[in-house]
Amino acid sequence: MKDLHILPKLRDSMSFLYVEHQRIDQESLAIAFHDAHGKTLVPCASLNTLLLGPGTNITHAAVKTLADNGCLIIWVGEASVRFYAQGMGETRSSQSLLQQARLFSDPIQRLKVVRQLYEMRFPDPLPREQYPFMTNL
Repeated sequence: MKDLHILPKLRDSMSFLYVEHQRIDQESLAIAFHDAHGKTLVPCASLNTLLLGPGTNITHAAVKTLADNGCLIIWVGEASVRFYAQGMGETRSSQSLLQQARLFSDPIQRLKVVRQLYEMRFPDPLPREQYPFMTNL
């Protein structure tokens, strides 16, 4: 289980990044932009949308890394004037929302989720004497 406190927050991320006339490839969990001035690394988890302008080459590995990190990729014209295509973003499915609704609508499942979230966040277990209804979950 990942430590949820170390995950990047949306407010700390870049909303979009426009790139043109560069080569983009993957390095570790980041993407690298190569141009005449050298290489620039951008962490994928801190990027919401990548706008690819003319003259941009991107590798399959970079696209996969961006998709795995929920970054939307949009192919656009010069200065983002025209829109050509886009990759699928994180909101491509409502499965997570439907699962949350199922868990919330069932009182026993909802309490199991509450207990799991509590145990993920705090090192001590829930006090059994104060919450006897949670002992069988």
